[in-house]
Amino acid sequence: MYPLSQLNILLGFFASLYLSLVSAQRECAPQICSSCVPDGLINAPGIGFDLGTSYGTAAVRFHNGSTINIAKIAGDDEYTTLMQRYHTSPRPPPGYSAGNLREELREAWSSLKRDLNEWRGLPASPEAGILSSMLQQLRYRTEEKLGQKISSVGVTVPKLAGLYSYEICDALRYAGLKDVLIDSLNEIVIEPNAAFAGYGYGLCKRYTDILECEDEEEAMRMRRVIAIEFSEKTLAVALMITRTARSPYLESSEVSWDLGWGKRGEEVEVFWRDVTDRIRGVVDRFGKKVDTLVLLGDKAMEERFLAAVKDALKEFVVTEGEDAIMQVKKNDVDTVFIAARGTAELAKRNQESAKGCVEPEYCHHRGDDGKPPESREL
Repeated sequence: MYPLSQLNILLGFFASLYLSLVSAQRECAPQICSSCVPDGLINAPGIGFDLGTSYGTAAVRFHNGSTINIAKIAGDDEYTTLMQRYHTSPRPPPGYSAGNLREELREAWSSLKRDLNEWRGLPASPEAGILSSMLQQLRYRTEEKLGQKISSVGVTVPKLAGLYSYEICDALRYAGLKDVLIDSLNEIVIEPNAAFAGYGYGLCKRYTDILECEDEEEAMRMRRVIAIEFSEKTLAVALMITRTARSPYLESSEVSWDLGWGKRGEEVEVFWRDVTDRIRGVVDRFGKKVDTLVLLGDKAMEERFLAAVKDALKEFVVTEGEDAIMQVKKNDVDTVFIAARGTAELAKRNQESAKGCVEPEYCHHRGDDGKPPESREL
């Protein structure tokens, strides 16, 4: 016989074990959806818009798996100035004024003005109007190519300190659009993340089944990613640690407006040395070697830039076999559209997938011809 004290300890142990198992089972047990994802969403193309620092791009991912580039729209002076202001003169984030009555009143008044402007049929703010203009141009070109109206898109933007999700949502509303990714992820998809997906990294195959997808993602190797954007206006370097394109961890990000392609000037060698040093400095502060290189931007495949990247990363990149630049070239990506293409892929997957639940088995039924039935909505 066990002494009473030991018996209590033993019973407590088994009770704790039982409760932990039950709790895990309850937490992990998938909720079954009450209905199926409608055919209209499943078959609809995924549309991706990239609002870059100096231009916007659009791409479409079709249900057959193909992806096409739609358009590149150059940003006007208003647009590029706004993008630079988001970085160099960021406004405080929403909720910053907590505890300060004067700032709380100022923030409340700003929010009220945005609401009043929208009620009057105007952009919520001048900034939203500028962003909306780019979105409307991308929308027009996409609708022209598809031959149909669109209302839902995925949007990606650079990682800029003062560009918040509410600004994008304001611009989307004025453009008559809805961002399916903000609705799902509750945050803006940033360009390094979108480009990572555009390269085909971190994407599960069975994405319509949340459990199957999570199992695939769990088996993916952890990547230390350096994403470098090079365009007319900017050089941007971001470092991420991630397995999956759905939820990367952004370790650090730096945007340089003095090192865009248009800033080369007469002292070209000095410029390229500064580009090399800037990239090297960011990854050096990271303190770890990286194993995956993602390039994006309309000037990212310039040979002189590639040489600068190779020089900057020679001590910091660990790859299997080929060097990082050769791997990028082998992927044969279009760095101008890669972020828009990745966003289109993420948007398409989001549209086809059930949210927070697993579809009933009958949702996966297909006819003898392999095509979905006319309607899967119950």
